Formats: sequence, C-alpha cells, structure tokens
Amino acid sequence: MRIVDKIKNNKFWSSVMQLSFGQVVGQAINLICVPILSRVYSTNDYGQLGILVSTATIITGFVCLGINSSMMLAETDEDARTAFHVSHNLQIFLAAVVVAALFLISGFRAVINTDIPIAYALLLIFVYISFNARNTLLAIYLNRMGLNKVLLLSPIINACANLLIALPLGLLKLKFYGLIASAIMAFFVSNIVMSHYAKLGFKHCSFREYKEVLKTYSDLVKFQYPSNLVTSLSTQTPNQILSSQFGNDSLGSYSMCDKVFHIPFTMIATPIQTIYFRTASKMSDRMDMLSDFTYSMVSKMLYVAAVPVLIVVFFGKEIFSFVLGSDWAQAGEWASFLILMYVFAFVNNCITYCRVSIGKAKINLFTSIGNLAIVLVSIVIGAFLVKSLQTTIIAFSIASTVFGAVNIYITFRCMGKNHNRFLLLAALYIAAGALANVVKWGLL
Repeated sequence: MRIVDKIKNNKFWSSVMQLSFGQVVGQAINLICVPILSRVYSTNDYGQLGILVSTATIITGFVCLGINSSMMLAETDEDARTAFHVSHNLQIFLAAVVVAALFLISGFRAVINTDIPIAYALLLIFVYISFNARNTLLAIYLNRMGLNKVLLLSPIINACANLLIALPLGLLKLKFYGLIASAIMAFFVSNIVMSHYAKLGFKHCSFREYKEVLKTYSDLVKFQYPSNLVTSLSTQTPNQILSSQFGNDSLGSYSMCDKVFHIPFTMIATPIQTIYFRTASKMSDRMDMLSDFTYSMVSKMLYVAAVPVLIVVFFGKEIFSFVLGSDWAQAGEWASFLILMYVFAFVNNCITYCRVSIGKAKINLFTSIGNLAIVLVSIVIGAFLVKSLQTTIIAFSIASTVFGAVNIYITFRCMGKNHNRFLLLAALYIAAGALANVVKWGLL
C-alpha cells in the first residue's frame, strides 16, 4: 500500500500510470493479436507492410518540419490551436507533393521494393501518412490540455479496431492489404474519438498564420526538423536495405522482431515520454533537479530491463517459435542480438524531449547525423561488403546500442550533472549484455 500511496501522491508517476493503463490494455490486445495474426499473415505480408510503413515514416520526416512540438511550447491555447492547424495542413500538402514526385520518378526507376503496382503503393502510403499525422498532432494537443483520460482511451480504441479489421481481412486471404487497411482504419477510428474531445476540426489557415508559426518556432524548423529527418532516415535505413538486398521475407522477420520489441515502447515508453516532456518543460530552469530526476528514472529502467534482456538473449529463438509459430524462429534469433539496442532506444525514447525542454534542440541535429552515419557504416559493412544477413543484423545492433548509450550521455552532459555516473552504468550494462551473447552462442 505504501508504494500505491507514493504513486498517487507523485504527480508525475500518477499521470504516467493513468496513461500507462490505456497503453497496457491496448498493447495487451496487440500482444494477444501477434500470435494470431502471425499465423494468418506470412513473413512476406509483414515485409510488404514494413516497406510501405518505412517509406511513409521517411516521408513524414521530410514533411513535418519539426513543428509538432510547437503546441507544447505555445504561450496560449489559441496559439497552440493555430500551431496544430498550420502543422497539420503543411504535412498533408507536402506529403501530397512528395508522393506525386515519387510517382513521376517511378516511371524511370524503382522507388519501392513492392509486389503491388506502384500507384497503389503510393496511394496507400499517402493515406497512411495523412491519418497518422493527424493522430500524432491530436495526441500532442491533448497532452498540452492535460486530458489524460482521453489519451488513455486512444491506444485501446486503436488496438481493438486493428484486431477487428485485420483478422477478418486476413481470413479472407487479402494478404498484406489486410494489414495496411487495418492500420489505417485504426488511426481513423482513434482520430474520431480524439477530435471529439480536442474540438479542433479542420481550418484553412491564412498566409500570415503560416508565416507567424514558422517564424515563432524557427529554432524547431532549423534544428529539430533536420534532426527528426535524420533520425527517421537512421531508423528506417535497415528496413529499406533489408528489403532491397535480402527481400521482403527477411524484412518480414525483422519487422516482426521490431513489432514485438515496440510493444513496451507504446505500452510504457509513450506515456512516460508524454508526462516527462510536460515535467521537464516545467523544471527546465532547475537543471540539477531535472538531471537528478532523469538519472533516477533512467537507472531504474535499465535495472528493471536486465531480466528481460537475459531471457531474450538465452531463449529468444525458442520463445518466438513457440508463441508466433515455427516460421518466426529467425526473428527470435535476431531478437537476442537486438535486445540491447532496443533497451537503450527505449530509454532514449522516454527522455527524447529533454534537450528540447532545456533549449538544447540544436544538439539533436548533430547527434542524429552521427547516428545516421553509424547506421549506414554498419549496414554497408554487413549488406554490401560481407553480404551476410546475420552480419548485417549484428553490426547494426552493436553500432546502434553504443550510439544509444552515447546519446543519453550527451543529454546528461547538457544538464551538467550525472553524465559520468551514467557512462559507468551504461558501460557495465553493455559489457554484461555482450558477455551474455558470447556465452549463449559459444554454447551452440
């Protein structure tokens, strides 16, 4: 009871628990769906979905302009509403321009490795971007308004809609069309609910409003935008190269591994990120306190994750085969190599807005460029020099894990405290994880 009382009396963790409840229920539904849908859809279906979503994510990185966070930084609610509409309208317009340009380019060279006609693929990508963009913006706006109960419902609605649509479409043998249709419709249903509470609707903004928002939040455009873009490229490069070099079946295995590991991201990291951004914005003028608070949170996450890391390293292949089916054994094998990368990515995701909150958004650009360079080098070594799928996965995992730890270290350096404590913790953590992998594969 003491722990429960402490959580209730702590505004940060009580807010996290409110949002986490929705994420836990939503992801519990998704978790139940995974072993069902993995037997209805093939690795190629998930690979086809993966390459379309990956391409949509890259395009979103181009068109968002980095001003999504402007709603949290706006001085008044009216300014926040204007920022919402400006950001939404710009993203839809620019996405249409990019998709049209890709269609024209596709007449001369392949732009996506997909089995369906390029016109259908690009149309699906545009629709996915449109619904996803509005979903993201609505969540940020509702966070600003402190409507935690609405944010709690969104992931539950999304998960239920996804299951109720994907399963029957899969049974009808619609293949990957069922997966992409369910993803789009889940966003659509969630958007309807959030729009009802946000009361934003759609708005035609004047040229002055576009100019004012872009000018007011020019630092986000100058630094956060390229940072987000480069981060998006870093995240999606493996998907694009795995698809082009090794085929969509291999991408399907990687996508399933990524899907499973992202369940704790959306179940736990998203609500923590949401409340952490709000808290860090309020503590930005008390740097020592913010650093202590952040280190306490980060260290606890790493300690709690230690047991799941060991379980996945030693039994990942067996777990994936048992839960998802024998066709997904390769995904489980890769999971043992990738688990450390996802742990540090999870922590980074929770505190991703820290540097924005303390006015250090400029650094995000340089760290993102460094991440992209590291990812590209590791992928090139595995896919183009060694030409081995497993080497590609291992090299990518090692490079991304080290970068994830360095990125968190830089965040603590920006706050001027606890950076050396974290560096020691991260070094010991990575060494222990690497040793576990050596033991595991040395026994084979």
